[in-house]
Amino acid sequence: MVQPVRRGARRTLARLGAVGVLAVAALIVSAGPAAAATSSCAVQLFFTSCNTGAVAAHPYGHYVKYEVGGGVACARADWQVIDVGNGQIVAFGHVGSGRTSGQVNGLYGNYKVRVFNSCWPAFGRIWNQYP
Repeated sequence: MVQPVRRGARRTLARLGAVGVLAVAALIVSAGPAAAATSSCAVQLFFTSCNTGAVAAHPYGHYVKYEVGGGVACARADWQVIDVGNGQIVAFGHVGSGRTSGQVNGLYGNYKVRVFNSCWPAFGRIWNQYP
């Protein structure tokens, strides 16, 4: 014969379940953001530029990677990798209708890609992990 669970036991089980959920939530929140990050932007129709969001340099390798593609309609894009802390340009260039990519080393701050003098659908992307 199975004994029914008493009211006090139910409350205890409910409290234990709530504590367990809170403990798991605390672990997730306290884990902090991952070191890997990426951000991208695309030049919209009738516009000539876009900016990615800021991405921190890789915490151990001290680099960011970037990729920029020129627009189809105008087949060009100028681009810059910019330190968002001080506005310093750490890499720059021009691309036609194709794509260019690379890596900037020796970095310690937060960086973004600016794509300008271009047209739709030019794009920029910046990231700090492999590949």
